[in-house]
Amino acid sequence: MGSLGGNGSPLAWVAIHREHHRFTDMDKDPHGLSKGFFRVQFGSFIDTPKIRYVPDLLRSKFHVTLHQYYWLYNVAYLILMYSLFGVPGIIFGYFVPTLLVWHAGSFINTINHRLGYRNFETKDLSTNNLVLGYLVSGEGWHNNHHASVSDPQFGKKWWEFDLGYQIIKLIRK
Repeated sequence: MGSLGGNGSPLAWVAIHREHHRFTDMDKDPHGLSKGFFRVQFGSFIDTPKIRYVPDLLRSKFHVTLHQYYWLYNVAYLILMYSLFGVPGIIFGYFVPTLLVWHAGSFINTINHRLGYRNFETKDLSTNNLVLGYLVSGEGWHNNHHASVSDPQFGKKWWEFDLGYQIIKLIRK
């Protein structure tokens, strides 16, 4: 399901995410604000993933297949939405959710490297943002994430609710 919606295959998304962490707030950061607010907020779809950042995922036939047929899955889903619900299915079953997720992720990159508070001193400008923390299910605790990139729990303070981590805990059971 995460491959649907125009946000890239998991392989592509992880490659760009890892590149972001390697070069956070530097010129080579694919989400770096040195590229300008509008480029980061609206142009993330033109980022080309560098597959050298995902050698582990390249060994997974599942992830490679999702990557190779990414647009085919999306077009098939669009056709399904149209077949079941007509044009409203395409609009509300595909484009609206896609734009919401896309902009939520982009706001993390534009806002959470400028505005907010820091629980941890990191080598970058990452911050936690109260509004985005709740609005995007815990992803707004961005400074926490940058301080401990392999920890799936972004919320560290008792009031930093992290819905994403709660879902991960349910899936792990």
